[in-house]
Amino acid sequence: MNKIRRDKLLRLTCKYALVLCLFFAPIFTAAQNEPKHTAVIYPKVRAPYNKIYLSIYQGVKQANSGRSFQYEIDKKDSVDRLDRWINRNNIGNVVALGGSVVKAVSQIEVPRNSVVSGAMFHTPETIKQYQGVSMAPNPGLLFDRLLSVSPNIKQVYVVYEQSKDAWLIERAEVIAKDKNIELIGVGAKNIKELATLYRKTIHRIDNKKQAIWIPNSGKGLEKALMFKLLEDAWKRKIIIFSSNFSDVKKGVLFSLFPDNEAMGAQLFRLLEKVSSNTQEDEVNFSNALHGAINIRTAEHLGFKLTGEQLKAYKFIYPTPK
Repeated sequence: MNKIRRDKLLRLTCKYALVLCLFFAPIFTAAQNEPKHTAVIYPKVRAPYNKIYLSIYQGVKQANSGRSFQYEIDKKDSVDRLDRWINRNNIGNVVALGGSVVKAVSQIEVPRNSVVSGAMFHTPETIKQYQGVSMAPNPGLLFDRLLSVSPNIKQVYVVYEQSKDAWLIERAEVIAKDKNIELIGVGAKNIKELATLYRKTIHRIDNKKQAIWIPNSGKGLEKALMFKLLEDAWKRKIIIFSSNFSDVKKGVLFSLFPDNEAMGAQLFRLLEKVSSNTQEDEVNFSNALHGAINIRTAEHLGFKLTGEQLKAYKFIYPTPK
């Protein structure tokens, strides 16, 4: 091949290379600049137990103006498979639901300020890994509901496990003070002492000015203890309210518990703050709550609730005929 032909071939090659660069450059640039999507990742469980996760996903999806994806982690799924899925779908932000998912996400390369966690009971220890919204309802909203039913309450007793819930009671004491309520924490060293302290506490209550709060940090009271507590409260007409939905069916006056779809929106708003580094490391309580009330207990305590008051409760027990 002579020099003239080589030069001509080189010029043509350069020309086609330039055309290709001009054609594909916008595609590469668009791919690089494409906004990152949000994924809600949760464990695979059978219906209806998966309803909480699906509701949270819907809440995230509605709050997010961009694209939202969902991913169920099966027990057989590998971390590598999750990592590939995240990269394939251009996922930049993650809402991890449940402890097992948090553990899986922590094993892949997702920055801490791109992840929030939910569907679990957070503590100051758990949020050292990722910020999140706890399943525990905001104590302030519980105290507000208590005062709406019984404005004369001045003191609230709460019996709790010191090793698990000391931080929660400290936070709740400050919140209660803003409501002009004194929260009296009675700390137990173990489950056995918890039962003893509940029995002692209920017998010192002034039912006109004091009430008992049963907190929820992931585990309800043992069945026999709850039965005895409610039996004594019924005899002495003492208000007991709870952070656990199922306690209302058993006989406590009322409970507040998370609205899962609204929690999804709260998680997405938290994700935006975490991404912009404007969120302090502290446990975020659930702020959007449903209510349940036991009208049989209310009537026994002498409360005449109006139809307007009952509208504040999603569930009423016993179910009106």
